[in-house]
Amino acid sequence: MVMRRRWARAGLTALAGLLALAGCGSAPASRTGPTTSPGATLAPSSAPASTGSADELYAGYLAALRSARSEHYAGTVAFSDGTSVTIDVTATQTTAHLIAHTQGIALEEIVAGDRVYQRGGAHGPDWVVLPPAEAVTATALTMKREADCASREHGHLTLGPRTRVGGLLVATLIDDGRAAGAAPQKAYVTVDPPVRLVRVMQTGPQTAGGGTDCGHEAGPVAVSAQVEYDRFDSAVQITPPPHPTDLGAGQTA
Repeated sequence: MVMRRRWARAGLTALAGLLALAGCGSAPASRTGPTTSPGATLAPSSAPASTGSADELYAGYLAALRSARSEHYAGTVAFSDGTSVTIDVTATQTTAHLIAHTQGIALEEIVAGDRVYQRGGAHGPDWVVLPPAEAVTATALTMKREADCASREHGHLTLGPRTRVGGLLVATLIDDGRAAGAAPQKAYVTVDPPVRLVRVMQTGPQTAGGGTDCGHEAGPVAVSAQVEYDRFDSAVQITPPPHPTDLGAGQTA
């Protein structure tokens, strides 16, 4: 499901950069800590199922994603090699800001002005402009690219029961994950428009495939995650960092 794609790409980007700094060798043991959450709780509700279908709710989510100014989400993603990464992402239609941690190592990434900037991880503590070969999938973090990929990257959707997360009435969208780039998961979206994400819980490994432009790349795949969403459609400005070193100078994509 496309609503999973962005944070899975965020985690995978962070994982690659962070582990490159940590060094090669066998994968470290999984470190699953408490998921970042704005105090949300999940409780059953006796309310009837949403009157809209799963596809209608998904279409409503995509419409809101295309028109909103920004979105913020945070959580933990676990991968097939035994690693896990905590992520915190703010995205707009054309920009994004990622902060990620694993094993005490931090990485920060900014997508802005058709460039991708990074510090921490393999490139050290100072800001650099990633070369085209490394930056090609990073724009999948932006809301515009996420919406563009939406129709391609989800499995069969079904509608689960209504419940409450953090006091919000939400419907459950269930993705069977049986499509290229998708993964089995439950996504909790608000019933009333604008239809926005509140929580995503991935319950199994990602299916192989999916487009590079949607953030897919070789390496470990996400196998489980819990991610919380808040601050939807806030006024946000993400700008390039000052005085970065351009690692791609003289290179072409």
